[in-house]
Amino acid sequence: MKFLLGVIFALSFICCRANMAKPYNEGSEHSLLLFGKEVSVNKEFIKINVIKDTSALSEHFYLAHYLISYELNAAQNQLLPLLFIAIDLENKPVIKLNGKVIQIEDLKKKYAKDSLGQYSFIKPYRNDEVNIFYKKDESKTVSISNLVYFNANVIAGKNVITVEYNASLGNNNFGFVRNFDLEYALFPSKYWKSFGPIHIELNIPKELGMKSSSIGNPEVNDQKYSWVLNQVPEEDLKISLGPNLPFLAKILIAISPFGIAILFTLGTIFIHYKKVKNHRKSLKTSYNWALAIGIFLVPVLFYTVYFSSFSLIDWILGDISLDKHGYVFLFIFTLPVFWIIYGLFSWAVDISLKSKFKPKAELIV
Repeated sequence: MKFLLGVIFALSFICCRANMAKPYNEGSEHSLLLFGKEVSVNKEFIKINVIKDTSALSEHFYLAHYLISYELNAAQNQLLPLLFIAIDLENKPVIKLNGKVIQIEDLKKKYAKDSLGQYSFIKPYRNDEVNIFYKKDESKTVSISNLVYFNANVIAGKNVITVEYNASLGNNNFGFVRNFDLEYALFPSKYWKSFGPIHIELNIPKELGMKSSSIGNPEVNDQKYSWVLNQVPEEDLKISLGPNLPFLAKILIAISPFGIAILFTLGTIFIHYKKVKNHRKSLKTSYNWALAIGIFLVPVLFYTVYFSSFSLIDWILGDISLDKHGYVFLFIFTLPVFWIIYGLFSWAVDISLKSKFKPKAELIV
């Protein structure tokens, strides 16, 4: 039995994932501001509003609107060069210093003049790419065109810099429902002169729920999730979101179509065994049709329940069903293997039962 289930599981794992289409859409990559040691960051507030994307031409379903503010303290008036990673943002960031808009500069021209040399954690790589080191031996290669660069004329004392933009969320193309991943790089804070608390606030639509978070459990107030980070976490911010599911759909998805089919098949195998055993126990000499019928039906019923489970779960989910499950139909090609293995297994069981219940020889006096 263990061997049979192992073979079925291995074959289903391979076949159910046989998919040549792209299974996942990457979201935007972006980060905190990269500061040098010239200023102290007293505190930071990251407000993220997940909103529906109403653009007819957009491939996205939701956007994350970021409004990030930094309260920093400078020892003197100075021109402070700042930058952050901004890969595949949905719009040009709006940056303000103490309420006034700051223009984003052409980093390629600046880079040609080696203006990034002051950042010890940014090193030239090749062509227009640089390596940003967030650990001694670990770095991220980024194109110059994916860095937002600007100069801030900070004043002595308190300053507030705000950065506002829209970012896309990562999402899957296959499965029962479309889930979303919100990612944000926190590693630049490791290079700040000082580290104040980071306040994070996430607001999501009512039809969505938070599935997991890399920064621990938040305080929850309706659809608002809040965190306060008093130290730099080991991981960057990653939050998974998904649609709120009907209770029955949650249970069936947790079991999975394969699990549902296995549970049903175990029941049919038990019934098959009882029928075969009863035939041998009754000492009938006729052909054991229960054995043959079961060998044919049990694998067929397994596949019938397996494929039907997908349709059942999609039906329960209704409009939120993604209704895309990869090339699961390839699973049907394992049916002959299932027939052979289950047939040999059933035949061996029948031989054992036949030997156990064979008629006892009468004692001749």
